[in-house]
Amino acid sequence: HEFGHASVAWFSGYRAMITFGGTIIGANRSLFVYFGILILIGLTYYSSWKEQKKNIMIICIFLAIMQFLLTWKTSYSTFQMLLYFGGIGGEFYLSTVLIIAFYWRLPDKFYWEFWRFFALIIGLTTFWGNFTKWHQISRGKAEIPWGTFWGGRGDSGGDLNILNNDFL
Repeated sequence: HEFGHASVAWFSGYRAMITFGGTIIGANRSLFVYFGILILIGLTYYSSWKEQKKNIMIICIFLAIMQFLLTWKTSYSTFQMLLYFGGIGGEFYLSTVLIIAFYWRLPDKFYWEFWRFFALIIGLTTFWGNFTKWHQISRGKAEIPWGTFWGGRGDSGGDLNILNNDFL
């Protein structure tokens, strides 16, 4: 959940630190974060180019374009909406990326032949847990997780509370 918030923040050029039960986001965009992520994408592209892994090269180009758009072309209001969505959404899109990545051949520097099984297990358990939770909610057998981790259901500062009240 918190990695979802942080991934939106990092790709939007904001500093983000993941803590237990929360993500601390910087108030302003950071060139350090923007160029740091861009350099990591560039290094991955270079390693993929050397090993002729064209799928990873295409993904790196897509990520660099996405990072540029999120950092320089997205309004603060849209960033806030994506940030709050990134918690629940991140549980789905990050776990999906881990599951898909299991089948890709990454550059040898990542030691992926060993780590890909751990990524698959984490991705599957996270995705399946969230899928079943939201399936139960859609069938009326569970309640929407309003509130926050620390404040409980009565806390109006939860991700879904803010999305529901401010962005619908």
